[in-house]
Amino acid sequence: MRTPTPLERSVADPRLWLKREDLDPSGSHKDRAAEHQLALAAARGERAVTISSSGNAAIATSRAAEAVGIRAIVYVHPATDPAKLIAIDGATTTIVVTERAINGAKLLARALHVPNLRASTNDDAVDGYVPLAGELAAQLEPDVDTVVVFATSGATALALARELHESRPGVEVHVVQGEGNAAIVEPDAAIDDASAHGAAAGRLGVRRSRRARDLMRAVEATGGAGHVVSAADVAAARAQLRRDDIDVSEESAANFAIARQLANAGRTVCCIISGAPARASGHQPPRIIAADEHDALETVAGMLGFELEG
Repeated sequence: MRTPTPLERSVADPRLWLKREDLDPSGSHKDRAAEHQLALAAARGERAVTISSSGNAAIATSRAAEAVGIRAIVYVHPATDPAKLIAIDGATTTIVVTERAINGAKLLARALHVPNLRASTNDDAVDGYVPLAGELAAQLEPDVDTVVVFATSGATALALARELHESRPGVEVHVVQGEGNAAIVEPDAAIDDASAHGAAAGRLGVRRSRRARDLMRAVEATGGAGHVVSAADVAAARAQLRRDDIDVSEESAANFAIARQLANAGRTVCCIISGAPARASGHQPPRIIAADEHDALETVAGMLGFELEG
């Protein structure tokens, strides 16, 4: 991937700095973790990896796996954005579509002894985001006192909070989640897919992350906090970002919405922007439609030449 990505003033709101991770090859900062994880997998001699993803991590993993010649079994939910599904186009990838995508990748990893690269459970993902923190530490103007980042698994935010606490003390890291799926920043709140969250940020992300406590401790150590954003605020922020000629995910629009609120409170804010539409190559990997996490396991195992135990 091309690094460092630019740090630019927003045209729509000149108070804000935008870290343009949407300019990564796949349109997402998820390239950083995927390339790091696949390099490690190749060094270990792994034959295959798996991941469950709502889109961006799947795209990044698919392309990084092709680059190192490793098979990638990518589990996605049927409601995944069709444009993202088409962009999961690596030549070594097989896509499994199932309502139980997260459990499917877990079962495959356990049964076939292959790495599950999902950022909520794979610590190599956190390490993959450390260079992003290093870039920010070098690029941020001295008066920037706040960085805003969305949290689904929390891997990106955890890396930023830990690293910036050391390299740029005084810079607060604030994490954002979408209304109805905010278990990291509001652990006692209900997870309600029927709420505004269904049209807002984090809709297909992990519901509970094992990183939640570590993340919030790291965020609070910087002086930062967690924030919940509504679907209405996300929609308004997306409209504002289009004035910057930026078309990105709901998650990045959520970041922008909270960044503006913090700027209104007198903060000087940098906002992580990611999740631009990825350009598809036209190659379409094999696709398996599976009823549940068990349905595709035998097919995938046979395709990979793995024998199932028992």
